[in-house]
Amino acid sequence: MTGGPNGDLAGNELKILFREYGDNAKIVGLADHSGSIEDTEGLDHEELLRLVNNDLSIGEFNEAKLGPNGKMYRVNTEEGIKMRNTMHFRVESDAFIPAGGRPNTIDEHNYRSFFKPDGTPSSPLIVEGANIFITPQARENL
Repeated sequence: MTGGPNGDLAGNELKILFREYGDNAKIVGLADHSGSIEDTEGLDHEELLRLVNNDLSIGEFNEAKLGPNGKMYRVNTEEGIKMRNTMHFRVESDAFIPAGGRPNTIDEHNYRSFFKPDGTPSSPLIVEGANIFITPQARENL
């Protein structure tokens, strides 16, 4: 998911997913202006809701709440910026929800990065919550 827990779209989406699906909702990646967090085992629901309820960005996520394979990238380093900007291409999930982010992030020049080496998408379902995250040409190509 893109968009911060302190944003209207992503914050409300997190609350809805946790309310409706409980532990079955597994958030494996989240990116906003401050950085990104990733955990293949799923990010801690209570910690994400703490961020939502206190109007905090991902950069305020308590790293102690990450699982053993979890990673946090802040935008105060070149690597952090790169990892935040490519999270939606790298993280594999059942669904990708752009619920915030920069317009035209996925376009006709980079949409191929959404595919794994075997040609399958990193997320077979995209639920667009953010306006114009994916350009019309990229959407058609995907």
